[in-house]
Amino acid sequence: MRRCQALSNGVVKVERQLALALVAILALPPVKFVVFQSIPNLHLYNFQANIVVSVILAFLILPTVSTVAKRVGRIVLPVICLFSFFFAVNILVFPNNVQNILNHMLRIYFVSFLCFSLALSIRDHKLVFRYLHKISYAIISCGVAMLAATVVIGAVGAAPTGYNMSLSYYLLIPTLALISVFYQHKRIIDLVFIALALTVIVAMGSRGPLLSIAFFILFYNLKLRVYTYKVVLVDLGTVLGLGLMIFHYSRIAEWMLVSLQRLGIHSRTLGLLLAGSFAWPSNRDLIAQELIDVVLKNPLLGIGLLGDLRSHNIILETYLFFGIFSGSILLFALLSLIALSLMYSGDKELSLLIGMFASYAIPDALLNLTIWGKDIFWIYLGFTIVAIMKRRKILQPTMIATSIG
Repeated sequence: MRRCQALSNGVVKVERQLALALVAILALPPVKFVVFQSIPNLHLYNFQANIVVSVILAFLILPTVSTVAKRVGRIVLPVICLFSFFFAVNILVFPNNVQNILNHMLRIYFVSFLCFSLALSIRDHKLVFRYLHKISYAIISCGVAMLAATVVIGAVGAAPTGYNMSLSYYLLIPTLALISVFYQHKRIIDLVFIALALTVIVAMGSRGPLLSIAFFILFYNLKLRVYTYKVVLVDLGTVLGLGLMIFHYSRIAEWMLVSLQRLGIHSRTLGLLLAGSFAWPSNRDLIAQELIDVVLKNPLLGIGLLGDLRSHNIILETYLFFGIFSGSILLFALLSLIALSLMYSGDKELSLLIGMFASYAIPDALLNLTIWGKDIFWIYLGFTIVAIMKRRKILQPTMIATSIG
């Protein structure tokens, strides 16, 4: 009995270490970003701050190494070796890409593979979600503080006011976590923080996170929500209210824009909405046409991994890097993984995490720069592989103590 209890306690400790390490990767960068961008001239020491954050993460991650090696070493090590071989071949075949590969190499190995390994190793997904929920308040508070600093100081570090893409994406996962909690528990505090996050995103952020939030709400309602007569009536009222807001969206947007301008904030998102250019591709269409011509000139092998980082679209990027034939195979494999992950329903918390990270990763991959080195995409990929292994009963459940709090 004592041996079982000791074993159970050991598993709890391991799961906490894994969950804490993963959540710290998501929480520390936005906190550092806000602090060093909100205080004038502090951004000049951003390099030193990155070193401090890296040291803290190293202390949190090192205790998990043995667990990761035992649980998923047979998956992660071959993947790393395969990618290393692929990088080496790519450097030999496409020497013009060497500088881009070297620039991204550290981030690929120490962010992409690290996040993938941690997400793949975790078994207590309820604990991960609980930690995410707790840090969401802190991250959104940091976003509000940055907005307040912009109002008081009139600038954010060296960046212009009215548009901060990094800030809006930092707030995205916390916002999605609170939306899911609000759906389940209907707490006012969660609704307040959701409203604060949306205010910051609309005031200073980009359009991408708004698309991700809409994607997640659709995912949650179609897949995870339990419908009753009361829920249906509330939803009908919500839809009616949103319909009225959309009908008068120009007046609402104009009021918000004027109010923010009085505070010294010039919202790019609201400006585009009022100008009828909310779907403006920011010249991505011109870049895409240019890169399509490059793909057509190099249909067999493409131009090699990281040969051109301007595509802002994973589909075009894949064809550009790997050619039409290999690119089509890779895209089909990725599409299959996405479909399998979104259909997974065996574990509610894992399904919820997949929905959250997919809502971030998929629109981001279609709208922004390369996925290589992006933590959210690789965390999503790790959770997806876990879901597939669970569905096929390859993964054996790990004993988790019921005393986790």
